[in-house]
Amino acid sequence: MGCTIKVLDVPGHTNAHIAYYLAPKETNNNEASIFCGDTLFGGGCGRLFEGTAEEMYKALSLLKALPDHTKVYCAHEYTQSNLQWALSIYPKDLLIERRLSRVIELRRKGLLSIPTTILEEKETNLFMRARNVEEFCVLRLHKDNWKN
Repeated sequence: MGCTIKVLDVPGHTNAHIAYYLAPKETNNNEASIFCGDTLFGGGCGRLFEGTAEEMYKALSLLKALPDHTKVYCAHEYTQSNLQWALSIYPKDLLIERRLSRVIELRRKGLLSIPTTILEEKETNLFMRARNVEEFCVLRLHKDNWKN
């Protein structure tokens, strides 16, 4: 069976940030995974420590182009807080609300919300839904200053 491993250049959080994309060699297999460190989180993305907003937006766009079924393994369990922030901006977004409810229940049981999928992030992660760098910047600034 096996898989192909691709190293993706995803600066934004830091200048030399990389992600590992594991794609199964069998095209019918839905077991693709991305190990993205601090670029993409459940419901969020990493802060801009060394990189620029343009780099992070481009990195997220690269990840967003992966197959929807790709499992996302990130470096931190910030999903609940990220979704609470997103719901504070879009309080009537049913997809975010439903995902947050599922995550709260998982966390209550001591379970993780990771892995997620590219599709779930495209549907509920405001940074992945940003239409351009300007919108990304507004969201990043708001998240950086948000107190839950």
